[in-house]
Amino acid sequence: MKKLLSTLALVGLTTTAFAQQADNFYVGAELGYTKVSDSTKATATSLVSAVGGAATVTQNTGLGIGRLFGGYKFNENFAAEVGYNQTGDVTQNIAGVAGNSVAYTGSTKVSVSGVDYSLIARPSISSGLNGFFVRAGGHYMTEKADITLTGTSTASISKSLSGSGLLFGVGYDTSITKNIDFRASYTYLNKIGGTSDYANVFSVGVLTKF
Repeated sequence: MKKLLSTLALVGLTTTAFAQQADNFYVGAELGYTKVSDSTKATATSLVSAVGGAATVTQNTGLGIGRLFGGYKFNENFAAEVGYNQTGDVTQNIAGVAGNSVAYTGSTKVSVSGVDYSLIARPSISSGLNGFFVRAGGHYMTEKADITLTGTSTASISKSLSGSGLLFGVGYDTSITKNIDFRASYTYLNKIGGTSDYANVFSVGVLTKF
């Protein structure tokens, strides 16, 4: 009996320890939004400089971002997190007449994808503010552009730039159920694709602990 009780106690302790360790892992998904700069004037100027005439360019200035992420909580104060990001397209629509009176139309599409990695810090549970967090880390993003112009013939060009940068952010997690949290966050990313571009991303999402 004594040996059986000891065995049961050991199994119970091991199971509890494993469950506590397992709760430290989490995965989630976020949807975000960022404003992008209006570069229609720069595009029109480049086209006129290249072929003469006149050009009109329109562009969307809002961009959606999806992020899948996973993390590991070292303790109640610190966690490490990695994520994969994919944006929608920044699209420009082009209509122009070259200096030789040939009309042309075109479009450009630019999107960004890549990974991020960060250390997350938050107040202790006893403070009542454990849901708040700050993050700092980095990212490696690829910015891809596809350009198509149609006049007397059609030309298509693809180009990509890749590079690393830094990220900083703040956010808040709140429980929906025992294992599911709702998250709202703001993240600043610099040097998108290794260039001087940057992004201020506002996002919401859910994460599940296991």
